[in-house]
Amino acid sequence: MKLLEKIKHLARHGIMCAMLFPPGTVIITWNANTEADLQGYRVYYGNASRNYHTQQDVGNVTQWTIDNLSENVPYYFAVTAYDTAGNESGYSDEAFIILNPTNSADTVRVNLNSYNFPNPFQAGAQTTNLRYVLDDQSVVTIKVYDVRNSVVKTLVDGELKSAGEHIEDTWDGRDEAGNLVANGDYFCEIRTAAYRHFIKITVIN
Repeated sequence: MKLLEKIKHLARHGIMCAMLFPPGTVIITWNANTEADLQGYRVYYGNASRNYHTQQDVGNVTQWTIDNLSENVPYYFAVTAYDTAGNESGYSDEAFIILNPTNSADTVRVNLNSYNFPNPFQAGAQTTNLRYVLDDQSVVTIKVYDVRNSVVKTLVDGELKSAGEHIEDTWDGRDEAGNLVANGDYFCEIRTAAYRHFIKITVIN
């Protein structure tokens, strides 16, 4: 079955995103799988990476709304495809989001076309590059947050950047005081006037 290969390919090319609408509501979207034997999709989510507490069989659609999510905690999302014989693909790459009252008026896109490399990376011994694409010339702010939604480091503060691909911004795993951060997951927000992208960064020491 080619569904596993197909959905992983789609995820790597940035087609799955989580968009924030009213407070506590996230809309997950992804591109359609074109395999002839596709039956539908399942959406998985939870509060820890690859540890999903909820599964929803959403049928053959490419958008799903999830309501009543809590604020100020991370949510991780993944999608699988299944065929007419009941075979299910592996998980797509993850999307994630942290809901909080201050971003309820914005459209937040967690796009898998944005990522960092290497990931994970070793704080102090390596730097990780942030890869993202701007549709238009934009003023960009980039901040790193911990899992408590506290700012760890501001990497870019209101810098005008051209449209297109960017890989020049880096993080060395240090906080604003110059101290190495602890092992674990961090969230990098890439913000413009139009939208926000989030990247999950894993630090090891």
